[in-house]
Amino acid sequence: MKPAKEIPRISPLDKATFYRDFVSKNKPVIIEGLVNDWPAMKKWNMNFFAENFSKVEPVTIAVKNGKCDVTIENGVQISYTAIEKTINKIVEGNVQNGFAIATTDDVFPPDFKNDYPPPAYCADGWYLRTRIFMGAAGTTTWLHQDLFENLYTMVKGEKHIILFSPSDSVYPQSRFSKLPNHAQPDVGNIDYEKFPRMKNAQPYVVDLKVGETLFLPSLWWHYLQNKEESIAVSFWWTYGLLLPVVWAAAQYKKLREI
Repeated sequence: MKPAKEIPRISPLDKATFYRDFVSKNKPVIIEGLVNDWPAMKKWNMNFFAENFSKVEPVTIAVKNGKCDVTIENGVQISYTAIEKTINKIVEGNVQNGFAIATTDDVFPPDFKNDYPPPAYCADGWYLRTRIFMGAAGTTTWLHQDLFENLYTMVKGEKHIILFSPSDSVYPQSRFSKLPNHAQPDVGNIDYEKFPRMKNAQPYVVDLKVGETLFLPSLWWHYLQNKEESIAVSFWWTYGLLLPVVWAAAQYKKLREI
């Protein structure tokens, strides 16, 4: 890969300026101090979840050899497993045969949302979705992209994140595969003989720390690895020309559930 570029950092901006300078330009940025007033920043840790939500069954992903189990053969191996059965493996740092929590927040009681009010940038966004991520140090999420705009905040721990622009040559899986939004190369150990165009790919990197928020624009490729045991909150919403695409995807999902 080319030498990595750093993602710029800013203090919180007013909404109009943020949309003009970053959202409309599909440009990533790190926002410092955006969530200083979140109760979650003082309350949340693994013990908090174990003590208060032990019976809650969030979306849980199997972890093998450090990687969330995402393969073209299996899709994503997920389950709905009680937190009391997963937290210990996370705290133990079990990445050989452990778990990562990657769940929508609707599995928790309604007042749980008071701990992390959505920033003004996305609070009234179309198709707003919130996800909670929890995992052990060393847990890796494979290179993938999402339709949504994304504000990704670290509440506990630190993550190493690598981004590539939507136009970069990262060898996406077939759009007709089980994983149409995933790329084939292992960014942590690229096989350049198999993926030669990755030599010219331009990575953007950040070690995202507690209290920092990454604006991850729609369709940007991203690879994430926990440097420490971590908890993160992600807000997804839709903006601009992708509105009809997301609407169509939502309708298709509803039809499949009938």
